[in-house]
Amino acid sequence: MSRQEFQARDTSDWETLRNNRNTAHNTYTAALQKAKSDHWKEWLENIEEQDIWKAGKFAKNLLSDGGRTLIPTLHKKNMLGDVLTSFDTAEKKSAALAEVFFPPKPANLPTMPDDDAPILQLLQFTMPKLHQVFRRIEKSKPHKAPGNDGIPNIVLKEAASILAPCLHKCLTASIQLSYFPRAWRVWTTVVLRKPGKPDYTIPKAYRPIALYNTMGKIVSGVVTDIAMYLTIRHSLLPACHFGGLPGCTTTDSLLYLTHKIKDAWRSNKVVTIIFLYIANAFPNAVTDRLIHNMQQLGYPREIVNFFQALLTERYTRLQFDDFLSDIMTIDNSIGQGESASMLLYLIYNHGLVSIPQGCNQNRGAYVDDTFFMATADTYNECDEILNTMLDKQEIWSKAHNSPAEISKFQCMHLTRKNNIERTDFIRSGGQPIACIPHAKLLGVYLDEKLALAHSNFLCS
Repeated sequence: MSRQEFQARDTSDWETLRNNRNTAHNTYTAALQKAKSDHWKEWLENIEEQDIWKAGKFAKNLLSDGGRTLIPTLHKKNMLGDVLTSFDTAEKKSAALAEVFFPPKPANLPTMPDDDAPILQLLQFTMPKLHQVFRRIEKSKPHKAPGNDGIPNIVLKEAASILAPCLHKCLTASIQLSYFPRAWRVWTTVVLRKPGKPDYTIPKAYRPIALYNTMGKIVSGVVTDIAMYLTIRHSLLPACHFGGLPGCTTTDSLLYLTHKIKDAWRSNKVVTIIFLYIANAFPNAVTDRLIHNMQQLGYPREIVNFFQALLTERYTRLQFDDFLSDIMTIDNSIGQGESASMLLYLIYNHGLVSIPQGCNQNRGAYVDDTFFMATADTYNECDEILNTMLDKQEIWSKAHNSPAEISKFQCMHLTRKNNIERTDFIRSGGQPIACIPHAKLLGVYLDEKLALAHSNFLCS
């Protein structure tokens, strides 16, 4: 066989192998896509009520972990969109992101009118039992990303009989000493994109994902379970404060709102609703104010001291692309993703939800999504009522380091009366809040006749 013939046969063999490989790859890809499609259809056909919101989230956003694309050069812009500062290195990006994720603790906060009110009698505390540790381990999701200790939940679940007694001793000592180990107060914060944002060159287009140590989450989770039981058992929070508690769902919040609106209509009244927007709710929370709120509500001293220790002298590193920042101290905020974060914020903003006190005033909240509602014979009367409520909201916001962005407030006028003029809502200081025909609340569009109430994936 000549050299030319050998090369020709060798080339032909390689082409055959490449074609076979491509054919196999295409066949595998098609089978994989079909399997995904079949699984999606089967899941939708058997979907339950509590999964409706999850389906809407999947349908609205592309499947992605939000972290595959590298973070581009970040910019700080003014209101007109002009670039003021650019952050082009990993260190500068880290500093810009940290400023958004972990705003510094304010030097001084104004007081609330009821800060000097006598503290309620503290509730009794019973030291947690071993079975509560077992139950918390059992509830943990097995394959969630671990923290700096590198121990996934599946290890705790598989070795629960050995580890639970040790964790119970750590829990007991932590409560008795009012101390939360430093190793459990250090975590890594992974930076991911918020889905659907138009501009990923600004730091606010990213969100932090905190990776806490799993053993620390088990210990704090048991105390959270006790605090949650006391909250429900003794009705420590407003009944219209939904989210973060067992049996308080998104649907409950929406049903509560529509029920109150229809009650007003049956009395031949008009309704005006203001949907509030609190900027950076969790990051801006001040630990000292949170502890003060817990004491005023009557939580046991052991629980208050435990969470004070948990939220003191915390440290984290930002991780994105192939970069890991230097360790930074966190002296503010309620950490999102921690076992107690939802409950702690409900305690933090309970005063905001408690503002209305009259029979023609109402309110509701789902964690940090809050609305104020007024009912009266005319819209002018509603405006007066709501301005009084918003004046109190501003006092609360200043005392809780929770600035409200009025430019992002939404206003709705709802009535069954005909020929009633709808005008923009005007704040006491003269700032207008535009009246809109429909508002988005908890992923649902609500119109002025209550005719529209469907989730994003149905109307997008």
